[in-house]
Amino acid sequence: MLPPQQQPQFDIREALPKKCPQCGCELFEGLYRLGVIPSMAIRNRTGQDLLIKTEAYLCWECGVEYGKEGK
Repeated sequence: MLPPQQQPQFDIREALPKKCPQCGCELFEGLYRLGVIPSMAIRNRTGQDLLIKTEAYLCWECGVEYGKEGK
């Protein structure tokens, strides 16, 4: 059995602020993008529909999704 992996420890004061490249705002709202892997999908061996969620971050001011600018 492998030992659990430990997360590296960081001091939050070392974090650099990220700004929206569209408007310069430093505030983002976290949301989820939802998807479903149907029970009939070849690689889904559970026999049930699987709900998949991925995180997305939208700029508080202009609504641009972080990482999707200019696409």
